[in-house]
Amino acid sequence: MKNIYIYPAIFSYANDNDDNDDILVEFPNLDGVFTFGTRPKEAYYKAKNCLESYLYRMEERGKIIPEPPKKNDIKLKENQVIEMIKVNMNLVRDEIHNKAV
Repeated sequence: MKNIYIYPAIFSYANDNDDNDDILVEFPNLDGVFTFGTRPKEAYYKAKNCLESYLYRMEERGKIIPEPPKKNDIKLKENQVIEMIKVNMNLVRDEIHNKAV
């Protein structure tokens, strides 16, 4: 089990003609793992939280966690940028196991 993961996340910003200003965040090699935020800082926080939850569930189920794609291999559209999301699974595991119910 790895402790540190670093995954690229694609942040898609709204076009000028869009009514919705949300920032969509997706992880290119993790099917169905996405979130959004209304500001960049919020989108980054939610992306990190989303990735932590996904990786924890994969570990708990004994599933193989896919390797992150190389940043240079990801094709972006005009309104997209890549942010690297770093997750320390030791902290995630400790937080989940020590949570008071």
